[in-house]
Amino acid sequence: MADKWTSYRSGNDFEDAVCFPRGCREQYLVHPEHSHSSLADRGVFLSGISHFVDPYTVQRSNPGYHVLLLSVGGIGDLLVDGKHRSLQQGDLLLAPMNSRYRYEADGQWSCVWFHLAADTAWSAVLPDDVVVVGARHVDIISSLTDQYLTERKNRMVDSHSAEQALANLIVLFIDRELRQLPLRRKDQETRLRIEQVWQKVVANLAYPWTAEGLARKASMSASQFNRHVKLFHKATPMAVVLNFRMQRAREMLSFTDHTLEAIAANVGYESAFAFSRAFKRHVGKSPSDFRKGIRED
Repeated sequence: MADKWTSYRSGNDFEDAVCFPRGCREQYLVHPEHSHSSLADRGVFLSGISHFVDPYTVQRSNPGYHVLLLSVGGIGDLLVDGKHRSLQQGDLLLAPMNSRYRYEADGQWSCVWFHLAADTAWSAVLPDDVVVVGARHVDIISSLTDQYLTERKNRMVDSHSAEQALANLIVLFIDRELRQLPLRRKDQETRLRIEQVWQKVVANLAYPWTAEGLARKASMSASQFNRHVKLFHKATPMAVVLNFRMQRAREMLSFTDHTLEAIAANVGYESAFAFSRAFKRHVGKSPSDFRKGIRED
């Protein structure tokens, strides 16, 4: 029996078609029928690990969602604007919602893929056209997604917590992949100015930083700085500063015998009590318990 297009939608301005032949295997990380996850919080409405065989084919035109695909093994063939490109292990394909493209398996091909909603927070950093770049973290993301699927199948008491933690790590490494994408010159200059501000913050965490002061360091208005930091870091400026402070605090608790008062002063808190309260809220345990756990390990 001939292989058929197993999924096909089309309209006046869009097409979304998939040929899924016998021999293909697919496991979903995110699916509308699954329970809620951290991936869904970031606009990933469909995602999976797939092993394709020829003649697996996807053909899309203005599908209404973005596609991020990591080639894990084997070879695929991408067709964009009449030009073919081989998709090999380690390649990252990014196809925005308003693009037209076709890709298919060339023999056998394994991928991890994510369908991103049109209004995902990542939309602002996605390219305007189909892009293929070398992925920096393909092995890590592949391992994380494999373990994520394992935890979905487990029935252990802490499986849900593990699943959420893995989803957060997957999101983190997707962020890292997207941050390598070519930016418009204006965006590159803005990101450089913001990174220079963070260098000053890390060099002097004891300073009483404010959002307005950070913006002045970047030669931006407070609203501009806040908007760009949220775009690049998915967090507010002061949340980024807090992360730097807590990272330094964890390092000092792990590798030094400094008192809590000394650590508090080093990372910008007026007292050990204020530092301990902030640390517990951020990390989930008190500085003393954190240090004790490190020493016992």
